[in-house]
Amino acid sequence: MSFLDAAQTVLAAAGEPLHYKEITERALAQNLVATKGATPWDTMNAQISTHIKRKGEASPFMRTKPGVFALSAWGLDREREPDLMWTCTKTRRKSVRTA
Repeated sequence: MSFLDAAQTVLAAAGEPLHYKEITERALAQNLVATKGATPWDTMNAQISTHIKRKGEASPFMRTKPGVFALSAWGLDREREPDLMWTCTKTRRKSVRTA
C-alpha cells in the first residue's frame, strides 16, 4: 500500500485530524506500509503535502494546521496558505547588503 493510501485508511479510521507522525506510527503498527528509510514520517509528510499542493481541493487530504492532516470530506476549515508576497518581500529585505 502506498503512503497516501495508508494515510487515507488511518485518517478514516481515526475520524479526526492527526499529526503526520501519528499517521505514520499507526500505519506502521497496522503494517499498512513497509519502509527501509530512517525517517518514514518525513516521507509521509512530504507525500501528503505534495499531493495537496498538486491537487489542491481535489485532494482527499487537507491541512488543518502545520503538520496536521484531515480528510477533505470532513469539511473542516483548511489552514490558510501563507501570503507569498509577504514571504518573498521579507526574505528579500534580509538578503540585501548595505555595505
